[in-house]
Amino acid sequence: MSESPLKSRHGAAGAGTGLEDGVEVTLDFGDVAAERRAIVEAAGLLDLSDRALLQFEGPDAARFLHNMSTQDIQGLAVGRAAYMVFATKKGKMISDAHVLRVADESFLVELPGSRVEPLTGTLGKYIALENAELIDRSGELGELLVTGPAAVEELTKAGIAASDLEVFDHREADLGGITVRVLRPEPWTGQPTMLLITSRERLADVWDHFVEAGASAGLRPIGRTAFHAARVEAGFPWFGIDMDEERLPMEAGLEPRAISYTKGCYVGQEVIARVKYKGHVNRHLVRLAVEGAAAVDIGAEVRLGDDTIGQVTSAAPAFGTERSAALAYLKHGHEASGTAVQIGDREAVVIV
Repeated sequence: MSESPLKSRHGAAGAGTGLEDGVEVTLDFGDVAAERRAIVEAAGLLDLSDRALLQFEGPDAARFLHNMSTQDIQGLAVGRAAYMVFATKKGKMISDAHVLRVADESFLVELPGSRVEPLTGTLGKYIALENAELIDRSGELGELLVTGPAAVEELTKAGIAASDLEVFDHREADLGGITVRVLRPEPWTGQPTMLLITSRERLADVWDHFVEAGASAGLRPIGRTAFHAARVEAGFPWFGIDMDEERLPMEAGLEPRAISYTKGCYVGQEVIARVKYKGHVNRHLVRLAVEGAAAVDIGAEVRLGDDTIGQVTSAAPAFGTERSAALAYLKHGHEASGTAVQIGDREAVVIV
């Protein structure tokens, strides 16, 4: 993945950078507390240009995606999207993704940039047999996120009709002559969230518009530190941090969101269905409320008495509460809400 089209702007704003999933990203703009406050009180603007977009075109595109993913793509209407997983034959995750149906025979798949190569390597073995084409548009398109209670209002101010968008609705809009596709995903931060997809060449123009127009209302640029803290508090896992290619989607708690059990056969379906109807996974990703304001360490052991029952994958310091938050994989049998555990010398409890 090429560097962000916004790199010079972030640098001029004094942004701190770091690596996420092997890619340089902006971690913060110098005041993480203010960025977190923007997410809960107004809106935050996040650069997601490290994520990728694949286009699937052709008469067989719907059937192909239907057979290669965990979601019911055949039944997806134009203007709707779905969250899904591409899995191996053993049911393990190649990637999570959003699929947007933009026309009867045209789909956009939005996914982590690091997963393009392994996913296209797998899909390429099959798509040659179909009347469909896979086009990597990651070099042409980029993404921004607007998230917070004022997210819809900020888009409306920009002339983008968004107040009627339900979760997983998307539409194409015009922003001062710039074509933008707006998707309303799940509330990743616990607040209304809008994903903006536009040309990488115009991404900086879209960024500048929202920074300038939204400043008086409290919108501000945010980095990954504030974003991930908010999504941990909201209980949303992130591929490359809480999920990887060794995980089954049910371990990560994606079953109600990303898997259709009525769609019929797809790659990985046999294993996923067997776990659903005849067994259980050995680990469950849960959200924890942790005693004390400081974030616990990533990788910290979760214990129940003398037994180690899990490990922390994401953590966030407290914000407006007396407890910090964490996501952790726990052994089967300990995932129920209200289960009391320990992380180091701190008490924690599973919450839903």
